[in-house]
Amino acid sequence: MMKINLLFIAPFLLIACNRGDHVWNEESNRVAVEVRKTLNDYFKDVNADGPLAELKYLDSTASFSWHPPGFNGPIDFDSVKTILLQNAATGIRSVVSWDSLNIFPETKDKAKYTGRISVVTNGDTIRLSEEGNVVKKEDGWKLVSGKTVVSNR
Repeated sequence: MMKINLLFIAPFLLIACNRGDHVWNEESNRVAVEVRKTLNDYFKDVNADGPLAELKYLDSTASFSWHPPGFNGPIDFDSVKTILLQNAATGIRSVVSWDSLNIFPETKDKAKYTGRISVVTNGDTIRLSEEGNVVKKEDGWKLVSGKTVVSNR
């Protein structure tokens, strides 16, 4: 009797386990699409409105840290905000674009990403590599931590 029950139950267990993978794949794809849209919108807004447009995409909590090019370590949100205010005051505008962007969903509200970026300022192009972590908040996906380095490749 036990053999019969196991033979009967085993296919249902396999289907249930596979359904879980299917559900995560759907959720993972949704997260990847949302994060990609957010990061593309981020650059679109910066290109249209200048450096201060970045602020709406950054997590302003104490969890935020970013390691920008030329710094020995990560800086907090207030330091990034100060730098953005200084950059905006110069009036110099840059055009920023993703050369490549890879999204790695971790949960329904967390993802990592890596990418290569081109920044064109006054006709000069700088290439950057970036890796970061984003979290989903009530008002959308926010960059919470990461690192950007000059790559020129």
